[in-house]
Amino acid sequence: MQFKIVSCGMLAAMFGNFLCASPILAEKKSPAGTSGSGALAEYKRCSVPSATLPKDCDDTRKQIVRINSVVKLYQKGNKAVLADLISGAIDSDSYLGETYGAFFAGVAIKSPADFLQAVSLKKKTEDRETLYRITALSFPDSQVSKLNRSLQKMATQKTDKLSTFAQEFLTEIKNSR
Repeated sequence: MQFKIVSCGMLAAMFGNFLCASPILAEKKSPAGTSGSGALAEYKRCSVPSATLPKDCDDTRKQIVRINSVVKLYQKGNKAVLADLISGAIDSDSYLGETYGAFFAGVAIKSPADFLQAVSLKKKTEDRETLYRITALSFPDSQVSKLNRSLQKMATQKTDKLSTFAQEFLTEIKNSR
């Protein structure tokens, strides 16, 4: 928490000079966007393969908090962090799969194109399959048919560059359920 000294000018006029004898502290607000950059930086620092994981990042509970902090950035409109979350999920251990999967399932249901676009940045087929699997395992049963319809529509549009990824995702959903 940061503090700054508040000017006494108006306070002295209203309440007398005795308030100005000592500084008054007020919470200083962070500029817009900077609070999220700290959460994202900490998430990135701790979202690396286990062989290079800093010792202070090995607590699973703290990592879940870091993930959720970045998820909040996404929910507030920072769509760019989806790629960071996808990269972090690939490098994470299996304990974090549920946390990532639940978030990815929500994104895939609401905006399958956004999810597939972010996944498509992963060149390795195995990485994409891992992302599809942890996501597919997290879908509520009531949402699977809706998502399948959306993905089938995307998969049949061969002019859409995401059609291949939609087909991959459909296959993994079928194999996972």
